[in-house]
Amino acid sequence: MARTPINEVRNTKQRKYASNFKANVARIRKEQGLRQLDLADKCNLSLKYIADIEQGKSGNPTLETICEIAKGLGVKDPLDLLS
Repeated sequence: MARTPINEVRNTKQRKYASNFKANVARIRKEQGLRQLDLADKCNLSLKYIADIEQGKSGNPTLETICEIAKGLGVKDPLDLLS
C-alpha cells in the first residue's frame, strides 16, 4: 500500500482550512446582515482584502488577521472560523 507524502497531507489540510475559513467568514457576515465594507471597517482591513478572503484569493492570512476577523464577526474562538 502506497503512503501519501506528508506534503500532500499538509496541502490537503491547508486547502480544507482555507475553504472553511472563506465560507464561514462569508456565511457569518451575511447572517449578521453586514456588508463586506462593514466587516472591513470593524476589522480595520481593506474592503478588497475581505473580498479576497471570501473569494479564496487572499493567500494565507496571519493568525492576527484571523483573530481580528473573528472579533469583528463576534466569534469567540477564532479557530471556529477554520472548522
